[in-house]
Amino acid sequence: MKTIYVGNIPPSTSNDELAEVFASYGTVHEARAVLDLVTGLGRGFAMITMEPDAADAAIAALNGAKFNGRNLRVVEHLGRHEGPHKWVPHGAGGGEGLV
Repeated sequence: MKTIYVGNIPPSTSNDELAEVFASYGTVHEARAVLDLVTGLGRGFAMITMEPDAADAAIAALNGAKFNGRNLRVVEHLGRHEGPHKWVPHGAGGGEGLV
């Protein structure tokens, strides 16, 4: 399985709408718009889980595509602590910062 990050979606986007868009490229195992825990409103991004080949096809086709008047950002999700920026503690307060 491969997880896809989908950014710049309208806050009103449903999981079903996302699954329908991505189903054109293969079986969608999970489509989940991320909601704000306090307000319950969409935060403007989602996670989609698909087979690797289907996910790669969806990423290639949908990154930059228009969806409900917005240009989508569609990339492979590398995980919270992977990729070019990593959260590491720094400073006297022991807080976290992006390096």
